[in-house]
Amino acid sequence: MTGNTAARPGNAWNAIEREREIDRMIRRICVVAWSITFAATACYALVVVLQAVQSYRLYRVRVLTGEAVWASVTPLILALGGLALLVAALSTVGVFLRFRTAALGEIQQRLEALEAMLSARNDAE
Repeated sequence: MTGNTAARPGNAWNAIEREREIDRMIRRICVVAWSITFAATACYALVVVLQAVQSYRLYRVRVLTGEAVWASVTPLILALGGLALLVAALSTVGVFLRFRTAALGEIQQRLEALEAMLSARNDAE
C-alpha cells in the first residue's frame, strides 16, 4: 500500500507536466495562428490599398467617381473591422479567464494556508 501511495504523487506530477506541455503547445499554435492572421491581413491591406491608389488616380483624371474610390476601400475597412471585433471578443474572453484563474489561485493559496494550519495543529497534538 505504501508503494501505491508513493506512485500517486509521481503520477500527479507527470499529469501536471503533460498539461503544462499541452499548454505550451497551444500557446505556440496561438502565436503562429495570430502571426499568420496579421500577415495575411497586411497582404490583403496592401492589395486593397494598391487598388484604391489606382482608383484614386482614375478619379483624378475623371474616369471614376468618388463613390467608386470609396467602394474600392470598403472591403479593407470591413476586414479590419471584423478582425478588430474578433480580437476584442477573444481578449474579453481572455480577461474573464484570467480573472477566474486569479480567483482559483487565491482559493488554492487559502486552502494551502488552511492545510498548513491543520498540519501544524496535528503536529502540536
